[in-house]
Amino acid sequence: MNSFNLSTTKNLSELGEDVITLKRITSDSSENLQSILLFVHKKYPNGDTETHPVSTYDSNFLYTKVPEINIDFKIVDCAISTLEIQNPKDKQFQIFYETLSDKLRHLQEKEDKSRTNVKSEVAKWQNSVNALYKNIIEWVAPFNENIKPEIINYSITEEISGQYEIPILAIKPNIGKSITFRPIGTFVIGAEGRIDVNISNFGKSIMLVLHREDSKDNWVMIIDKNIQNKRLFQKPQFINLLYEVIPENDSN
Repeated sequence: MNSFNLSTTKNLSELGEDVITLKRITSDSSENLQSILLFVHKKYPNGDTETHPVSTYDSNFLYTKVPEINIDFKIVDCAISTLEIQNPKDKQFQIFYETLSDKLRHLQEKEDKSRTNVKSEVAKWQNSVNALYKNIIEWVAPFNENIKPEIINYSITEEISGQYEIPILAIKPNIGKSITFRPIGTFVIGAEGRIDVNISNFGKSIMLVLHREDSKDNWVMIIDKNIQNKRLFQKPQFINLLYEVIPENDSN
């Protein structure tokens, strides 16, 4: 959104645009915004003229500390238009306007910013998942003769971000059921991310949800989607899960 200073009149053809939308008027003091009248004058090559009143403003309706008047008025064919502002004090004003080029640029900037924010959130999510996997791999390291961790390349698609790469972690005991950590996404309600913990024929569902506090990852384990049945997912909880998936020793 551009702006130009104006005391009395402005030849709109100087803007080099066919259409502009007046957005707001500002001044250094509310005293400069008393009883403002805005007119658009159009003068055609054949000598015909038209005058279009835009709006009339009264300073009694100004309640903000910053002297500002909002406008929403579109002017078509600026090449033949002149903007006139009438004010008893004839003070300096600033008129803010928007052209089609401005509008398209603002939309693109908004889209670029949104895309950048989404990429940042996906990158944080990927880092959180990889950090969790690193911890789990360290937790099983003392049992590597009997338990093998495996990182599996994987990609997911979320509506907000589109497709991106994020790995699956499989914990495979020599005897017993594998535990697979499968990321579901970061753009989920009520958390910064979710991982489903898949164990075949286990009899209950397990998910890990991510909550960040002061840039610290806190993974919470929820069983059977019961929010009351939750606990922090740390090494003791993981080792206990291994106990559950590894069968009992039947030898006497």
